[in-house]
Amino acid sequence: MDFGGSRYYTLNRMMLSSVGLWPYQKAWPIRIQRVSCITCVVSWIIVQLLTFTTFEYNLDLFLQILTYTLPCLIGILKYITCCVKIESMRKLMEMIKYDWNTLKSRMEYEIIQRYAYIGASYTQLFAVLSYISPLLIVFIHFIPNILDLVAPLNQSRPHQLLILSEYFVNSDEYFYPILLHMIVCLFILLAILMSTTSIYVAYIQHVCGMFEIASYRIEHALDDYENENFISTKCCIAYSRIIDAIDIHRRAIEFFELMKDTFVIMYFFLLLLGVASLTVNLYHAVITQGFIENIFPIVNVCIHLFYFFSVNYLGQKVLDHSNNFLSRIYNCKWYATPLHVRKLILFIMQRSLKNCMILIGGIYIVSLEGFAMSLSTSMSYFMVIHSTR
Repeated sequence: MDFGGSRYYTLNRMMLSSVGLWPYQKAWPIRIQRVSCITCVVSWIIVQLLTFTTFEYNLDLFLQILTYTLPCLIGILKYITCCVKIESMRKLMEMIKYDWNTLKSRMEYEIIQRYAYIGASYTQLFAVLSYISPLLIVFIHFIPNILDLVAPLNQSRPHQLLILSEYFVNSDEYFYPILLHMIVCLFILLAILMSTTSIYVAYIQHVCGMFEIASYRIEHALDDYENENFISTKCCIAYSRIIDAIDIHRRAIEFFELMKDTFVIMYFFLLLLGVASLTVNLYHAVITQGFIENIFPIVNVCIHLFYFFSVNYLGQKVLDHSNNFLSRIYNCKWYATPLHVRKLILFIMQRSLKNCMILIGGIYIVSLEGFAMSLSTSMSYFMVIHSTR
């Protein structure tokens, strides 16, 4: 896939290719990658659930296991959805390529570049999280080794796995193989979560850029008009510009609707799993004692909050850009145009009254208000669980 803005999607391609989700990869390598990724994540869920066979069951143990199994389920859900909808993802990328190739002015090119750059910046942030987090976990597990060098004791300090799991072997003797398995699984899980989220951000930024270009076109469509002199040539030019604005607005809506239809089922289950995961991580962060043991739950809570805020903030941006297009139409010089041009403007006004928003389950709108709602729900469930402890 080669076009003027392809460089802004290079990191998306690399991250998705690492887990077999780039829509332009060859079939056989993709199948091997997908089986390997699913096997690793499922194996990590299994060794965590096996803890119930060796520990006495209680609410704290159950919620502690859910702290890491729920993010794994979220990763599997996103992964399977992207595998099933890989053709839709390919179509979305083709639409991005087509939109870039149909821009008509330097200003429009700068607008779409600005939004693509923001999407690329998000992708860089997600990539850093994907690679830094496993290294941080490795460092924490090797703190006893570092302390043995800095302040040695009569015997080596014992290692402790901070994520509860059961391999039915001696954890001290097989500490390094167990840690290697955990780090590999965590890296794959983070790669899945961050790569799928980064391409979602890239899609949203493209939609916002398209709406901004449509707003720019409609705002400047009547720049050459004068209030009293209606020249036929100017009328034809203005009419053509308005049609161009309508065309790119239509393509922005088509892109958004395809993106929404591609992931709408996933959004519903992600909302349920996300709220549940945030709730149990809040609970785990509160009840966990010890500084080192409490690092993971606190980091998990921060990642959940960041993820929830980012997704809802991007949904709010689409909603705002959709509304902004309508306000820009009202502010243009529609009153200075002939009747047939006004009818065309009225047509696009009527379509713009329908906001572009991601509605989940008929009640949840992906927006900043939705973020507040999900956070409030998680806090309510957390208080209920904590009160029963």
